[in-house]
Amino acid sequence: MNTITKSHILSAIKEIDEQGIRNGRHSNTYDLIYDGKPYPPKLVISIANRYATGTELDSNEFYGGPNKPAFDLLLKEGFEIIKKGERISKIGKLGNGAGEFFVPNGLFLAEDGSIFVTDTINQRIQILN
Repeated sequence: MNTITKSHILSAIKEIDEQGIRNGRHSNTYDLIYDGKPYPPKLVISIANRYATGTELDSNEFYGGPNKPAFDLLLKEGFEIIKKGERISKIGKLGNGAGEFFVPNGLFLAEDGSIFVTDTINQRIQILN
């Protein structure tokens, strides 16, 4: 786990976005939040290790949770981890790219959990899901 970098973590997140969360690998207590979306932290670390070393970590080989090396690594690399059910403290950032806003002024939460955000200056509506 010592060789995992932010780039490896982002590659793991991209893989999860493309392939979905594997059966039995959803998180129970915590979520890693990236671009407003939740990810299972231990699955992210497992896959990131494969990108770093060529070997995917078995989830039974390491612990998750506060003050454990896996979570410490994610926090050190600037990722947000929240307890399931907690309010996400922020979504997006200033800018004009995907997941970025300049003057967000409207918000709608759809039944499927998608969030629609209107952005005045960027003159668009973004859908976060």
